[in-house]
Amino acid sequence: MAKETNTLHRLPPCPAYDVEATESWLTDLAEEGWLLQKDGFFGGFASFERASTPCSVRYRLEAADKNTGMFSDNGGDPDPEAVELSQSYGWEYVAKRGEFYIYRSFRPGTRELNTDPEVQALGLQKALKRQKEHLSIMTFWCLVYPLAKVRFGIMGSLLAMTTLQALILTLMAVWLLGSPILTIRHLRGLQKKLQKGEPLNHGKDWTKKALLHHGKRALLAIFLVVWVCFAFTTFSDSVMDADEIPLAEWTKDPPFATIEDIAVLMAEERFGDDAAGGSGSGGQAADSAAVLYRLEDLSFLNTLRYQKNWLSRESYLWEEAASARLARGSELIAGCLSAEYHEARAPWIASWAIRDYNRFARWQWNPFLKHIGTYKALSEKQEALQQKLDAAGITLDYLAVFIDEYGFTTVQMQKGCKLISAHFTPYNRNNADLTDWAFALANSIQ
Repeated sequence: MAKETNTLHRLPPCPAYDVEATESWLTDLAEEGWLLQKDGFFGGFASFERASTPCSVRYRLEAADKNTGMFSDNGGDPDPEAVELSQSYGWEYVAKRGEFYIYRSFRPGTRELNTDPEVQALGLQKALKRQKEHLSIMTFWCLVYPLAKVRFGIMGSLLAMTTLQALILTLMAVWLLGSPILTIRHLRGLQKKLQKGEPLNHGKDWTKKALLHHGKRALLAIFLVVWVCFAFTTFSDSVMDADEIPLAEWTKDPPFATIEDIAVLMAEERFGDDAAGGSGSGGQAADSAAVLYRLEDLSFLNTLRYQKNWLSRESYLWEEAASARLARGSELIAGCLSAEYHEARAPWIASWAIRDYNRFARWQWNPFLKHIGTYKALSEKQEALQQKLDAAGITLDYLAVFIDEYGFTTVQMQKGCKLISAHFTPYNRNNADLTDWAFALANSIQ
């Protein structure tokens, strides 16, 4: 014969803020012979102990007048004086759940803890205030702080994320913000009901929405497991650089000019098509004998990250350290090219994102631009580049030249769905001017 257990653990069939359903559920279980244990709510579960016989017990939830967290005064429990006063009226303090203290009475004729609905409505005011404060905190950390961190560059940030990252972060924000919003909404409805003088329904049918509540909890549990796995994987990949691909192993032609393409274009301009051999597509010279290209032995630099997401057909984070010279021995270009490229799924996405990137960069490193000489030099560089683009019949929807966080000249440009932000660091100042490498990049995204 199976041994009869004296304890029972259940998932509550309703949220903590549903006062009427919680009271009704606890009362029904008491009629089945199960009484809520002292401090019986923990970790999302409720613990019960078997009564000697099924009994009629009334449970009542009272809005807490202070924070009920375990690190609050008295561990979040009500003051001893309040507990003693309730006992004198026949109500025993049992546990706390959410913003409420739970009392019970075994005597049918015991008067209610609160007989005036308007007084109960006033008691809910402090609970509402705490939930509003919680919502304000969550709004700051989920919306205000992240947006301020990227200077409200929403589209630029979304382009840089994978679809899974954007989805998980969105769901996380919805959960963190939605929970206090639902609590506030329900408590306000309860407060309005009490203010009208209507008593609470202590016999509410809690079974109607129990399945829905359990379904939501199950989805939340699945989401939390996915989030933990995602956070661990993301952190591990960032530490191990798991998503970085060596340029030497990449076989697909990038959709923008690389150092090799810049060198070929420079050779054509300076020595004519015969010397350069003409340019090929996708970063390969048509005549390898004309321009000799070599990647530097810097594995930590010669890498790329490639991805697609719901806003971008393809995205590159490109780090290239290389040199190129003419076969006759004259060096054309040598340095490091860093580029972030996106082909958005619509021109308006690209237009929005490139302005996000520019606003963030200019704000973050504005001290570089405070000197009149810097402003003048940048203006002259951008004007010279624009003149060269106009002469070649190359048009851009957006063009900006500025000093980036490392003190290098950075170019940001957009044409239709394509946008690129790049800077080139030459090994010496006589190497590849802005009008050379930026012109090649502009030409490549036409």
